[in-house]
Amino acid sequence: METNLVIDHQTATVAVDMQNDFGHPAGSLFVTGGDKIVDTVNTVMALARLRIFTRDQHPGVTNHFDTFPPHCIRGTWGAEYMDGLNTAGGVVISKGTEPDVDDFSGCDGFTQNGESIDQILTASGIKRVVVCGLATDYCDLATVLDLLKLGYDVYVVVDAIAAVNVAEGDGDRAIAQMTAAGATMVTAKELLAAA
Repeated sequence: METNLVIDHQTATVAVDMQNDFGHPAGSLFVTGGDKIVDTVNTVMALARLRIFTRDQHPGVTNHFDTFPPHCIRGTWGAEYMDGLNTAGGVVISKGTEPDVDDFSGCDGFTQNGESIDQILTASGIKRVVVCGLATDYCDLATVLDLLKLGYDVYVVVDAIAAVNVAEGDGDRAIAQMTAAGATMVTAKELLAAA
């Protein structure tokens, strides 16, 4: 695991699920603070040549909604990216597209052409991945843990994430879990200094 963060051609950024249902106060699964991080996420994402944006694209009927309120149903406002999010030039990964899987991790999704995050990162010679987006204790956590298992150096931008906190402290526990697994917590300011 690297101790000194460097933003270079071997670095990619991943924004997890910056969608209306999570990041807009009118969203069906609004994450408190999710509407406050768009500018920081844009700053983070702009630092890398390879920018990946994950998104939930659930069907109208899915086992996922046995646990969670209906959200990010493909073709709806809730599934759209938040206003102000700059996705220009980015790679879009869709997940949760099947009715019988949850797909919390961005690593479970695919591009329109059927490519996974790992395939894209490998083909681009990426060694380290900077993660931001929503939500700390669900899809951020799952994505980070999977990226670590795949062998990438992973950095999580603590001021460009927000937690659901169904139980008080879930977000803090997720950060502790990601750190214990090998991820490094950084701030956007630290990233800018490394670029």
